Amino acid sequence: AQTQVADILIDMPSVSAKHCVITCDEPEGSDTYVITVTDHSRHGVQVNKKKISGPTTLSHGDVLTLPFGMDYEFLVLDDGAKPVAPKPAEPKSAKKTPGKRAKS
Repeated sequence: AQTQVADILIDMPSVSAKHCVITCDEPEGSDTYVITVTDHSRHGVQVNKKKISGPTTLSHGDVLTLPFGMDYEFLVLDDGAKPVAPKPAEPKSAKKTPGKRAKS
């Protein structure tokens, strides 16, 4: 059992209690923020399908992937904007196998 040490808890065996850290910093004298993700796990973290090896800057639309294909899209919202509902999962298409056609 994992103890809750994070702001966001993902209850999956492949995700560590402190799998990764996402930070938001405002550099001195700047009016913009820098968002970074740092991997702290054995199973790894990917940003846009590339495994990260150190602190990595996130931009609007980047996709953060945790083990076994758990994808999370990073969105930057304007002040006062309401969060967007997640997209429904796409249905997996049935695999077509060659075979005989049915007679009409």
